[in-house]
Amino acid sequence: MKTIPLLVGLITLGLLSACSDDDADQSMGQEHNGLYQITKYQSKDGCSEQQPWVDQAPKSQYFKLNAASLMGTRILEWHWCSGPSENTCDEAIDLVGSFVWDQGQWKSSITWAMGSAPDCSLGSTQGIPVFSSTGMELTIRTSEGQVQLQGSEKCKTELVDKYRDSLTCERMELLEANRL
Repeated sequence: MKTIPLLVGLITLGLLSACSDDDADQSMGQEHNGLYQITKYQSKDGCSEQQPWVDQAPKSQYFKLNAASLMGTRILEWHWCSGPSENTCDEAIDLVGSFVWDQGQWKSSITWAMGSAPDCSLGSTQGIPVFSSTGMELTIRTSEGQVQLQGSEKCKTELVDKYRDSLTCERMELLEANRL
């Protein structure tokens, strides 16, 4: 079975230039700190209810979340682990798998833009984790599309929000994990 890359919690490079929030609660997110075991990882092409979910193999069955601050932005760091103990976890932060505190919720988001006038290919991958006392669930949606630039518009990621309704949902991923 072909493994689709896990697009959990993708973070835009905009994170690195995010505004500092000096009033951010330094303990924010600590309730989610800990080790998790992936119990389900599935994907499907498209986003219709009729499309079947297909089981996939994650990069690893284990990961650790750790609340932190990166350049003034609250994040939940994602660390892949090879086993169910902290001493098996990568020291390096997987920014692709991390979540950012944005507008009152944890989320992952990445946008992209390619092309030049008049054609521009735009895309977005977004996910919002839902935490419970026993673990988390994350549904990720990837949308893409070709748009015609208007007037002096340049093909930039800032256009994704403007044209979001014209993008087609290409793929969804579902991850469920139990907290250990």
